[in-house]
Amino acid sequence: MARTTAARARQYNRLLGEQLGEIQAEIDGRRLALCRDFGLPLYPPPRHERLGAVLEGLVRECRAALAAAHADLAQLDEPVAAKALLRRRWRKARDDMPF
Repeated sequence: MARTTAARARQYNRLLGEQLGEIQAEIDGRRLALCRDFGLPLYPPPRHERLGAVLEGLVRECRAALAAAHADLAQLDEPVAAKALLRRRWRKARDDMPF
């Protein structure tokens, strides 16, 4: 009787260990997807306490990029300003080339 109970406990522990592994794999998959979708670093993994601040920073970056795009768009209405903008962009792209 004691042997059967110990065998059953081992079987139960093995089952719980497998379930724990599946849950950990799901958490890791969701963390990876979150980092990929929001451009967050994988290591160290984002902590849920700081996630709000990280997302607010991303929103600020997006708003700044949008404001810059609006400014560029306004320059495209005037031919002289558009030419200067395109020249600056071309130079920056040329300077950023690794070769």
